[in-house]
Amino acid sequence: MIVREAKQPDAPEVVAMGRHLVERSIYHVFEFNTERVEDKVDHLIADGDKACFVAEDSEGAVVGFLALEMRQPFYSHEIFVSDLAFFVNPDRRGTSAAKKLIEKGEDWARENGVRVFGVSLLNGADVDRSGRFMEHAGYNSLGGNYVKLLEEE
Repeated sequence: MIVREAKQPDAPEVVAMGRHLVERSIYHVFEFNTERVEDKVDHLIADGDKACFVAEDSEGAVVGFLALEMRQPFYSHEIFVSDLAFFVNPDRRGTSAAKKLIEKGEDWARENGVRVFGVSLLNGADVDRSGRFMEHAGYNSLGGNYVKLLEEE
């Protein structure tokens, strides 16, 4: 398993994995906008304060991705890195893909002088398993994220 920066030819795979991620999350209520995701991937590849990494298996298939951006918190001028999306194909979970994606993201953050790196488990899918993985990788849970679907009344 290798992890590398995403390139434009990877965009269709990242879009497909993004669709899979959304369909199995609480955000399935949103209409998936392929053009918006393609545009986001273009910006992630081209913009210096954003990054997209892909995990590629030994046969060259893209099996996961990690999209990141540098941000300023509300209360400081310092920068931290947060994920926009993190996904590994279900049949590749338990391999080294997720670990190597996180390590590559951490390296990118360090290279950019960032001291805080965060990964959010906001989609509601496999939260317990994902949480155990993140804790094993040295991350601390900072609390919970709460979402309410507002029905039309």
